[in-house]
Amino acid sequence: RAFFDGHQKDAADMLLKLLEWLSQSPQGAEAARRLVMTAPQKMKEMTSLLGMESLKETVQFFNTNKQCNDEEFWQRELSSRTFLFSQVFSYPIIVIAQKAYVGGKELNNRGGGLVDFLAKVAATDSVVFIEIKTPQTPLLGSEYRRGVGAYPLSQQLNGAVAQVLRYRQSFAQNLNNIKGNQKISTAGAKCLVIAGDSEQLKRGPDATEKKDCFELQREHIRDVVVLTYDEMFSRVSQLIQLLEKGVSINAV
Repeated sequence: RAFFDGHQKDAADMLLKLLEWLSQSPQGAEAARRLVMTAPQKMKEMTSLLGMESLKETVQFFNTNKQCNDEEFWQRELSSRTFLFSQVFSYPIIVIAQKAYVGGKELNNRGGGLVDFLAKVAATDSVVFIEIKTPQTPLLGSEYRRGVGAYPLSQQLNGAVAQVLRYRQSFAQNLNNIKGNQKISTAGAKCLVIAGDSEQLKRGPDATEKKDCFELQREHIRDVVVLTYDEMFSRVSQLIQLLEKGVSINAV
């Protein structure tokens, strides 16, 4: 213990090598079983610790990169953090594919749509269409009429909403041809758009009007959940707070 406390980097490197061995070696499964049987409470504590640090890293990642306006960057990074989508809906979501074809090709093989993430509800197999933009995507356009305080949703956000709805329609029309061996249902199909940062709405003397306009409009978009990046990552922050208060990670 004294050695590891004095050489934290070496301790972390050694733990990583052990975890890699457990996950890759043919003997790893048996070793993991023996560990759990020998010290079940210690294994539970380690799992909770690693889970907590993973959550904290996710929040730090967003705070570090929220100025990034590269959509491919967010596509790549969210693909390694797909548990975030389950935080949005409060029940487990399984990502089936990225840049998934959802139908719509013409006879000449042109056209067709690619949704950023195709997912499904774990318990019911109901399909979920997820379209992402970036945290820097504008949420609102310019004021519709000076002095009225009416701000429409931005062209980019409106476009993403229209696109994900079109993907859902195309997928339903071509379901039998494109679902392959996947067990998928279009009953209660859901659409999610992740875009922008709510900090945009808090700037300037018209901040109250902007927040009101955004909330009014997104709550009246039928069948599409519109969520900002900071709202999605804040749910992870709330989960961390619950865990730090002593709530079991399994219970959450």
